Amino acid sequence: MAEQNTSEISKAETKKVQQEDSDDSFEYEYHKGLPEKEFEENLEYLKNHPLFLKEIPENIQDNPGVVALQNLIYNDEPIKIARHFNTKGGEFIKQGLNNYTMKEAMKCYDEGIAQDFTDGELRGKLHCNRAFLHLKNKNYGKALQDVKLCVASDPKNIKGYYRGATAYFALDKLKEALEYCDKGLEIDPESKEFIQLKDQIWASIKKKEEKVEKEKALEKTAFGKVIRYFREKGYVLGKRIHEIPDAYKLDPYLDEEKHLHFSVCVSYPEFSQMDFIKDAKDSDIIKDHLKEILKSGLPWDEKGHYNMKSIEVYLEMNTTAPLHSSDNHTNFQQAYLRISRKNTFEQVLKLNGYVMPHLIDLIIISRESDFYKKFKEDNEFIKAA
Repeated sequence: MAEQNTSEISKAETKKVQQEDSDDSFEYEYHKGLPEKEFEENLEYLKNHPLFLKEIPENIQDNPGVVALQNLIYNDEPIKIARHFNTKGGEFIKQGLNNYTMKEAMKCYDEGIAQDFTDGELRGKLHCNRAFLHLKNKNYGKALQDVKLCVASDPKNIKGYYRGATAYFALDKLKEALEYCDKGLEIDPESKEFIQLKDQIWASIKKKEEKVEKEKALEKTAFGKVIRYFREKGYVLGKRIHEIPDAYKLDPYLDEEKHLHFSVCVSYPEFSQMDFIKDAKDSDIIKDHLKEILKSGLPWDEKGHYNMKSIEVYLEMNTTAPLHSSDNHTNFQQAYLRISRKNTFEQVLKLNGYVMPHLIDLIIISRESDFYKKFKEDNEFIKAA
């Protein structure tokens, strides 16, 4: 009888243990749901898990999962790491060129180049690919730095020579561009890309030579002497763009004392009106001419806003094509530049980016006028140096 009781107790205990180990408790918890705090914690964990991230965080050290994945990449031989980043950079470029893909590709090539390995061909590819991105961003100087490192690492990298020729051509360094084309053609004499680029470079060289010949021929004329004077002084003379009355039409000329003479157009954009000074010279001070014009008031300025206390004087930069070359003309931005009324016209002519369209055009605006705000909002301006 005792044995039977013991057996029944043993069966009961076994059943109890089986119930405790069953899924009943799990099913109960599942239907009940996670506590809100635990649910939020789990959700936040999933959001920050590397598999579900929409973008890589700026500070990856704050995300242990990303750090772990990064360690998997970097825990390898430097050449394999470099090869990985070269491939990854190419994948970004294949997605299409935009700010994001180019930025990420640049990071990849930077990481690959930073690795310590001796494979010249791979290092050449990395520099060549980074040069491609610099070219797209028009950073020609940086592109050339990478090109030189590319061909130094791998003299047979034909893309490196092509990108070097392209960068030099963009910088108007035509001799160097031809040299890189020739080096590329040594590797592949039948390359259509190099042949076409070389033809473009030769066409540009011919155009420059023709321009020099025209300038030399022009310098033999009376007006040519003015052109030569402009070049010697660092001024830039441009094509005429203004329709002005014949009475005020004057080509720049030099007097016996070698002073430059020209016409001046004073424009009032608020009223679409102009005044003309037929004969001014380079040593004249701007304010002296403006005082003379404004002393009796302007007939169209009914509110009297235009006076020597309220006006500002502007030039419009790069409004016309230069008639000659100039080493001092390196600013090609088309915009307005405010100048001092105390300047001489000579100081105006020396401004980098000012191309004189056969006369000097002064734009006058009054701070007291409602038009002043519109003028400032609607136009681009160059900050004075």
